Amino acid sequence: MFYFEGRRNDTLFKIASAMFGRGESYERVLREITKENTYCKPPLGDGEVRGIVDSASKYDCNVRENFWELWMTDRAAPTTLSEAEWDLVYRRCCLEP
Repeated sequence: MFYFEGRRNDTLFKIASAMFGRGESYERVLREITKENTYCKPPLGDGEVRGIVDSASKYDCNVRENFWELWMTDRAAPTTLSEAEWDLVYRRCCLEP
């Protein structure tokens, strides 16, 4: 799955927020989001990826509540994430350890 322009920042932010909500360390989140960025077409710059992780680190969340809040917000004002992308975000937010 690839994230194209218009979806990259939002998707990476949601995944990073979920990881922080699970209690992951900053270093691990940065490493995973940097890896996830390789699926962005075109990839974001290193500074932009770090900025997304920095922003997500300040976002206080309970992972499952946060996912549903983000999902419902997206349904009200869509960010154009496809159902497959929402499925990926859900798996990253709620199912992966």
